[in-house]
Order: sequence, then structure tokens, then C-alpha cells
Amino acid sequence: MVKLRNFLHLRLLAILIINLIISDVFTQRYLNNTWIFGPWTSDKPDQAIINELRFNDTGIVEIISYVRPAHVRQAISVLSDNSGKLKVWSNNCSVLNTNLDTLIGDYRLKEKRTFSYCKFYGGWPFTGSVLILPWPGKEDLYQMFYTNDENIAFFAEYRHKPFASYLNGAEIDFRKKKEGEITKVWQLLYEDTITVSDLSACRHANGRDWWICTPLDAEPCYAIHSFSDTGFAFHHQQCIGIDTFLNDDAFGQACFSPNGKYYARYNGRYGLHLFSFDNNSGLFDNQRIIPSPIQPVISAIAGVCFSPNSRFLYQLQDGRYIFQYDLFASDIISSRVLIDTLDLTKTSLERITSFEYAALGPDGRIYITGNGNNTYLNVINRPNCKGKDCDLRQQAIKLPSRYDGQAPSMPHFIDWGEVYPDCVLTHIEKPNDNFNNININVHNKILSVHVNDNLINSNLSILGIDGKLLGELTISNINEEFLLQDLALGLYFVKIEKGNLAKYFKIMIF
Repeated sequence: MVKLRNFLHLRLLAILIINLIISDVFTQRYLNNTWIFGPWTSDKPDQAIINELRFNDTGIVEIISYVRPAHVRQAISVLSDNSGKLKVWSNNCSVLNTNLDTLIGDYRLKEKRTFSYCKFYGGWPFTGSVLILPWPGKEDLYQMFYTNDENIAFFAEYRHKPFASYLNGAEIDFRKKKEGEITKVWQLLYEDTITVSDLSACRHANGRDWWICTPLDAEPCYAIHSFSDTGFAFHHQQCIGIDTFLNDDAFGQACFSPNGKYYARYNGRYGLHLFSFDNNSGLFDNQRIIPSPIQPVISAIAGVCFSPNSRFLYQLQDGRYIFQYDLFASDIISSRVLIDTLDLTKTSLERITSFEYAALGPDGRIYITGNGNNTYLNVINRPNCKGKDCDLRQQAIKLPSRYDGQAPSMPHFIDWGEVYPDCVLTHIEKPNDNFNNININVHNKILSVHVNDNLINSNLSILGIDGKLLGELTISNINEEFLLQDLALGLYFVKIEKGNLAKYFKIMIF
């Protein structure tokens, strides 16, 4: 009996630990639901127009603009709170809160700068040079990782020119003051020279901690660091392959796949470097170098992005071409498909946004930005679909004001393949009027539904991610509540149907 009791205690403890990990991950489901775009100007540094994009699971639901003295050149990292509302963001030079006010102690970030971008313009010019992560297991505490440009006069070797940096850190704390404060700044986290761009992070296989990758400057090597509830730590350095990024290594883009099994880094001049990645050990393997398909290469600036299900890799070259690779193919290079070339015939537009950088949105779409002074976003509506079925829409979304640089640098907080596993229709379409003004929320395993009058007496179904029907209900009033006590933690679909029309919504129980 004692052994049985001990076994049951251990089993309950294991279930509790698993539930805590699942809950922690699911509460981070919406941490990238707000994006920030802004201009880089020098004539009116106190009058930058910031565009804030607010997402839900189905797309962009609102775009609002502010005038703030904070510019965006290239670097931008943004985090929302657990409900999807803007929490904190940085352009490497400043850190701002939900009210777009700078945090207490923000001025210290402008110190120790070799270049004057932060002092005069307010935006750092290197892509992927800032990254903000939530501190594992510590609510309202965040860690910022950022690069500077060190004085190259101190570096004797030519390989460090023209740009090189150390890895710096700053601690962002909202626990005592709701407006937030920077409690530690200019932490020297890693002292070997790294490139000034391409900071990226990947969720650890344990579902809680992080791997942080910093490419070394002008070497085929990567420094891998861990970030857990005990803090930041250098883990190992790995040199793999012989080809490297040289003088133009400040340009391009790097990212991990949503499932944490691949890492890609692309620079137009040095090609696409694709690795397998073990998110348990933090080790790279199986390097594949894919040269830029169109020769001669015009620009080192280039973009790369994985599909939500981690099967397809998108390569953006010279601002004009988008290619897709199938990572499940036996010969990845031979699977290459030219998705489209930039349409330069739309002369009626104020400015055509080219194909420079790409980022996976929380709605399962890939958003593509230009290099500078843009108004539009290009969108891949169905990135899980093979070839041209991915549905690229050029100049698809117009922002209220101009912006510069890339979409925000953020890691994947969950494996998006579990949310968007297949090639499904995700067009940006105007819904039928019957399905306007629907609001669905889940709290404490209670599903709250608000519909318009046209949907009274419609059917509501709850489906698993495999499409299995788990329950059916009738909506009798414009406001309804349904108990979900019998459902485990996880992702589900809600289907509202009336007549021959239906609309699906995703919900997360945590």
C-alpha cells in the first residue's frame, strides 16, 4: 500500500509539472500578437509616426498610429502580454511600454555607442540586432539582448571589419512599477566578437527555456547560449562547415523553424545556410549551402522565413524574387520553386514595397517588408501550401504611414505546426455579414460567445485539432456561456454554422 501511495504521489507530481509547463507555454501563445512598424528620419526626431498592428488568430484586426519620439531603422523587437496587448518593445536604442513611453532608465541604452544613430536618429540600422524574451518562470520580468558596434580600432584582425560586436544584455522589470524600468543595462553577456545582426532564439525542447544563437564575426562558427529561470549562460561554441559570411555579414536575416528542428541564415552574397538543429542539445548538424538562385547578386540584403508547419522555407533575393524550398524533399535544392517576381507595373502606388525581409505572423501568414520607406506589406496567405498555391499577394496591406526595415524580430513561442498543420485556406477575405461582430473568449474553462442578431439559433460545434467533433450546442442569445470542464488543456476549433455558411475560430484552453 505504501509503494502504491508513493507511486500515486509521484504520478500526480509528474502530471502537475507537465501541466505547469503546458500552461506556461500556452499563456505565451499571444506574446507576438502586436507588431510595431515605424519610420527612420532625421529631420523631425520628435515626430515619428508609429504603426501598431493588432492581430488575432484570423488576421490583422486593427491598425492604429501614434506620434512618438522613437524611430525604427531596422532593428525592432516587440512583445505582447498574455492577452495579446502590447507590453514592451525596443528599437535597440530605447525601450518603450504599452503607452509608448520610454522606461525608467532608458537613457542608459544610448551610452557607449560608437555610432550616433541612437543619439540623433533613434533607430539602430542592423537587422536582428535586438531581441526581447520573457524570463522563464518570472512574471513581468524580461531580458533584452542587443548588439552594438564596437570600435574596430581595437581589433587587429581584418576579419572584424567593418562591423563587429559583443553580446550585451539589459533587464526589463515591470514587477514594481507598472510603467516598467530598466534595472540592469550593458551587461556583457558574451565577450567574443559576433556579427552585429542575426540574433535569434529557439524554444528549448523542454518547452520552457530558450536557446539563443549568435553567429561569430566572419567565422563559420556559432555561439549558443541558454536562457532559463536561473538566467543567461554561455553553453557552447560550434564551428561547422567552411564557408562563412565576410564583410557583408551585417545584412540578411536568420531564424529558427517553428518546430525548432531547423535554422536558416541568408545573405544574398554568401548564400542560404540551412542547418538541422537539435533543440534538446543545442547542436547544429547537416549544413547545406544554397547559393542565391539569380546571378549576379545585386544586394547582400535578403530574407528568409519558415512556414508554420516547418516544411517549407521561403527565400527572398534582391528584393525582387521569392523562392520556396520543400524541406521534406530528398533533394532540397531541386525542390526550389520561383513563387513570384516583384511586380513593378503598379505605378499608381506611392511606393512599391519590395521583397526584403519576412516574418511569420500569429495568424499563420507570412508578412514581407521592404528595406526602407515603405507603405505596403506583401503577404503569403497560405505558406503551408506547396508552390504557387501558397497564394502570395503583392502590396496586400497598406499601413497608415511609412515605415522602414523589417518586421519585428521575435521567436516562435509555440510550435505553429500544431496550430496551422496543413495547407488550408487563409485568404484575407471580407466575411459574410452574418459573421461580423463575433467575439469569442475562454477563461477558467468557460467559453464566452457574443454574436449578432443574425446568428441567434445558429449551431456551435467544438472540434479537436484533428477535426474530431467534441460537442455541439445551440446559440439561443447574443451572449452565451458554455462550460468546457471536460476538455483538456490545448488548442481547439469553434465552428459557428447557420444554413450553408460557417466560420471557424481557434481557442486555447490553459
